[in-house]
Amino acid sequence: MILVVSSNSLLVNQLRSYAAHRVELHFESNVSTARTTFTRGVSQWAVVLIDFTEDHEARKKLLRRIVHIRRNTTIIGIVPENKVLLGFELALRGMDQIIVAPASVQQITGELFRTLTTIPIPKREAPINRQQILAAIQPFRGFSEGARYLRHAIVQASMTHLPVLITGETGVGKQVVARAIHESSLQSQYPFIDINVAAVAETLFEAEFFGSVPGAFTGAIRREGYFKSAHQGTLFLDEIGELRFGLQTKLLKVIESGEIRPVGQDKLTPVDVRIISATNQTLETHVRAGSFRRDLWYRLTGMEIQVPPLRDRWEDIPAITRIILHRKRMNHITLRPDAFRLLQHYNWPGNVRELASVLERSIARAQSNTLTARDIIFDRRLSRGVGIPEPMKSLEQDPLIDPDPAQESPVTTDDALPPNTGVSQLE
Repeated sequence: MILVVSSNSLLVNQLRSYAAHRVELHFESNVSTARTTFTRGVSQWAVVLIDFTEDHEARKKLLRRIVHIRRNTTIIGIVPENKVLLGFELALRGMDQIIVAPASVQQITGELFRTLTTIPIPKREAPINRQQILAAIQPFRGFSEGARYLRHAIVQASMTHLPVLITGETGVGKQVVARAIHESSLQSQYPFIDINVAAVAETLFEAEFFGSVPGAFTGAIRREGYFKSAHQGTLFLDEIGELRFGLQTKLLKVIESGEIRPVGQDKLTPVDVRIISATNQTLETHVRAGSFRRDLWYRLTGMEIQVPPLRDRWEDIPAITRIILHRKRMNHITLRPDAFRLLQHYNWPGNVRELASVLERSIARAQSNTLTARDIIFDRRLSRGVGIPEPMKSLEQDPLIDPDPAQESPVTTDDALPPNTGVSQLE
């Protein structure tokens, strides 16, 4: 049974008409009554859905009570999109998953059904904290709408166990987004296994993903497999759109059952893995064409994050450049304002990956540790048809912002998360 705690009559009526014939629902609009109802039938509730768009404090007390006495109940909260930090606080208090409002009744019921058909999520012993999240989203510092969107999306994803599909052009940093989600989540103390699906041979798929035992096939050795290696952590499936149709069924079965069968072994082994996948393709198009399973697509898109291309984040290029230089241990390298302006004028078909390549090439050939526009060397093979800006063409009077390193600061709580979300409530 599912207990729904909400005084939103529109939501209640929609859930009642859309889902009541598919699952047993019980509705309570009063928090005190909801507490009594849950306590009396504590063992019968599979899911409790609490609407936190209303009366936060009373519902926090209800959450505390449910967490204290529940047995196998999953708690889902509906949290306003401008109250992301509230959701983080609720996760620390024991809430298992969040749904960001506004959300359609289809989204809400879809989440309820997914919860009912998946294995229980083990509770972690070490809760995450604000500093952990802020450290994870540092690579996404910047002033653009795209940067703020990515920071908020990562925080939202970190508060759930839902599978995440990350989409975007080649080179935008989808793997970086996936790792940031992992490092800011409750799975951070467990492994992050990064797999390029396109690089796995079809004949070895089961052995690579599910493991194998000696003698299972010619040359077989005892192999743990990616799912077992990622147990209680995150399995990142890059280029998921390249997965052959015949193998999609095998992956779907494991995601739905939470169990793997190593090659050559009869016994099933339970696994608890959070799936994050990424693609530069439009999976929905492949679904319509019949080359990608619709049910697998649904399973992979508990949340979807679209990483914007670098050309739409031109104002973040100074910040991204410094991050790249720091990671490559080139903090002694600086760029003059005219060099930054030149980089901001380029269309970046290869996105952040191309920016890193351009910086490496330019630094290697520069005569000084301070790069000017004349030192920037673009790859003309990648830039064919895009157009490379002339270094000294009208750049001195360009209206784009001057990137002053002294003015740039790391991502802070206020910058990373929406304002007025009750930061002081988190201790």
